[in-house]
Amino acid sequence: MRDAKLVWSPINARQKWIELIDGAQTSIDLEQNSWSAPEIVERVAAAARRGIKVRAIFSPRDPIELDGEEAQRDYIRRAGAQVKYINQPYIHAKMFLIDGKRAFIGSENVSDNSLNNNRELGIIFDQADAVAVVQRTFEYDWNVLAHSEPFLVSDTVIPASGIVNWKDAARYYNREVTIEGKIVKIYNSGRVMWLQFSEDYQTDMKVVIFPSDWGKFPQRPDVLFMGKTIRVTGKVVEYQGAPEIIINKPDVIVIVYK
Repeated sequence: MRDAKLVWSPINARQKWIELIDGAQTSIDLEQNSWSAPEIVERVAAAARRGIKVRAIFSPRDPIELDGEEAQRDYIRRAGAQVKYINQPYIHAKMFLIDGKRAFIGSENVSDNSLNNNRELGIIFDQADAVAVVQRTFEYDWNVLAHSEPFLVSDTVIPASGIVNWKDAARYYNREVTIEGKIVKIYNSGRVMWLQFSEDYQTDMKVVIFPSDWGKFPQRPDVLFMGKTIRVTGKVVEYQGAPEIIINKPDVIVIVYK
């Protein structure tokens, strides 16, 4: 592999990234889990200002108003970069692609903690077939999976009854709706409780309640709702590929049938 270079944190990662970004002649494509190291964010913004085509993909945190890194994304956007989001799969990648010819992949995040304190390892490479794989994957993510808005809001019509069957919950992402169904299983890890409408928590709708809110109910939620048909009202969000509603107060959930 010609001109292969290891990138170590905290030894040389920051400087290697700066050299890589500042050396861009035509384009910078990136997918990043974190986006908070001011110096790196500024270098990418400066590249966009000097006419480099910058495309960046991130996974946002909901609600976007409380996402601590959205300001840094908006900063490069205002500098001229194009920013898109992917909700699923979650972007945990740490990747820079420069001019379609050189790439970085590794464990380093764009955060000062990762660059200054952690032992992290990555590599900068220019082997054509390896770079081509990175390029193809990025183009697929950019053109097929990514979108300009942090969270796409479903425009599916709510039934005239105002009640959505739990099996249809995924059609109403990022909308506040009332979901109805029977709780057939409850998972309680001690750190979170799931009220499940089916056995398959990985793909199907569930209601999420955290321990800090259990005491607000007249009985603990797993005792109160197991085997009951309920209606729960809240915002349907996607988490790891499945729809869920997080609730923190009793009045948003009603027992329909015992």
